[in-house]
Amino acid sequence: MDRRAPSVLVDRAVDAPEESNANHVRRRAIFIIDADADARQDIETRLATLRLTNPTVGLADGEHALQALRPAAEIGLARVPALVLLDVELPGRSGLDIVRAMRETIGLENVPVVVLSAVDDAASVTEAYRLGVRSYLVKPTGFDALASILRDLDLPWSLT
Repeated sequence: MDRRAPSVLVDRAVDAPEESNANHVRRRAIFIIDADADARQDIETRLATLRLTNPTVGLADGEHALQALRPAAEIGLARVPALVLLDVELPGRSGLDIVRAMRETIGLENVPVVVLSAVDDAASVTEAYRLGVRSYLVKPTGFDALASILRDLDLPWSLT
């Protein structure tokens, strides 16, 4: 008599293929936080010329930006923005306040932030980099460098 344990066949359900990281990032929104509606539109236009398929969320002030970001972190990765493009001078809370809050919020602490601002004083630039922004571009000339910066972020999207 064979006393070995009987072999067990495990019927495994075949899972749907996991979504690639690149596809996941392409579905997440790019937040454009700038008080100037024309600047937000210009950024959206530049993103479209780069053929980014991410939806965009335009926000005009710091309070609304924080209200949009916090629930995104609570809901989960699918709602966390792929990227935040941010002005420093905003009504309500400053752009630097937003970056501080993001860095202190689980789920948002690693979201790449690029500052696009007319503010170019050394203290603001230094503080932004201390908080971990990926780049600090001065408007309006910074718009021209945006494509290069996005390529350098090494996010899993393809820029043409």
